[in-house]
Amino acid sequence: INFNHEWFNENIKEGVAPEITRNILPQCTYTTLVVSMTVSCAARIYGLRSAKYAQKEIRDFAEMIKDYFVKYPEFESLIEISKKN
Repeated sequence: INFNHEWFNENIKEGVAPEITRNILPQCTYTTLVVSMTVSCAARIYGLRSAKYAQKEIRDFAEMIKDYFVKYPEFESLIEISKKN
């Protein structure tokens, strides 16, 4: 796949909305997400986004958060507190 970076950058410079310009990206393009959060924030996100009605991709993200933050002893109790609020 040949991605035309120049065309993409020109559209951005001309004021075309990024969400429109991104339409030229191939569907196989990956995104890297860098996240910074506290343990209590992670517990709240996990509590909200791990629900059965959440989109699969969001549930997968929630599981990645849990896998990372489970090493903190207060994480599980913070999940329960966040569900009550």
